[in-house]
Amino acid sequence: MLMKNSVRATSILLKDLLRVVTMSDQRATYDAKLAEIERLGKDIQDGRVSVDELPAVVERGKGLLFECKAMLECATAQVEASLKEIDDGDDAPN
Repeated sequence: MLMKNSVRATSILLKDLLRVVTMSDQRATYDAKLAEIERLGKDIQDGRVSVDELPAVVERGKGLLFECKAMLECATAQVEASLKEIDDGDDAPN
C-alpha cells in the first residue's frame, strides 16, 4: 500500500511539473508575441513602416493578437479546470 501511494504521489508530482514547464513555455511564447505586437505598433507610430508595407504589418499584428487571445483562452480554461478539481475534491490532477 505504501509503495502504491508513493508511486501515485510521484505520478501527481510529475504531472504538476509537466504543467509548470508547459505553462512556462507558453508564457515565453506569449511574451514574445506580445513584444512583437508592441514593436509593430511602435514602428507604425514612428513612421518606420511604409504605406506599401502597412497592410502586411497590420495583418501580422492581427494574427499575433488572435494567437495571444487563443493562448489566454486556453490558459483560462486550464486554470478553471484546476479550480473545479479543487472544488470537487478530486485528489488527482489530470
